[in-house]
Amino acid sequence: MLGQRTFRYIGQRTSRQIKAAALEDREVVYNKTPREVILTREKERGLDMWQQQWSNSTKGRISKAFFPSVKRRLSRKVPISPEFTAMTTGHGKLRAYLHRFRIIESPICPCGQQEQTVNHVIFDCNIVTRQRNDMIRKIQEAGGKWPTMRSTGLQTSKYFRLRPRYRLHNSVKHQT
Repeated sequence: MLGQRTFRYIGQRTSRQIKAAALEDREVVYNKTPREVILTREKERGLDMWQQQWSNSTKGRISKAFFPSVKRRLSRKVPISPEFTAMTTGHGKLRAYLHRFRIIESPICPCGQQEQTVNHVIFDCNIVTRQRNDMIRKIQEAGGKWPTMRSTGLQTSKYFRLRPRYRLHNSVKHQT
């Protein structure tokens, strides 16, 4: 019985102390940060670091023209295909790229105007005029503007789902 009285006394005393502390006019210190807040901050910090590295890199010039902002790129669903990858990286069956690795003798586009680069195919090549016009029409119908600035590339990544399927492999004739 002595043990139960002792616990009751301790319990009552502790209760009184807690009540007294609650009634005191002291600043409440709550220093625990919710898990989601920490995760959000770290994600933002990681994206900021990634953006800084992306902006400072000397690599990926063509990809940067399409995707200057890491956050904006990650926020959009982008349809991935071999043609899409070739256009947004500059790697693939473009004659300028193949010529750079001495796979073919000339970087000149089969249209004869200039080197077959991403910008040439998007803005100038008369071989894909119909596809370009379809893309321009769809971009304008969706509220976009054309032409974009050539110095920054296409930068209409929100319209990629509207882009035509340029069949570059048909316009590249390998030289043997």
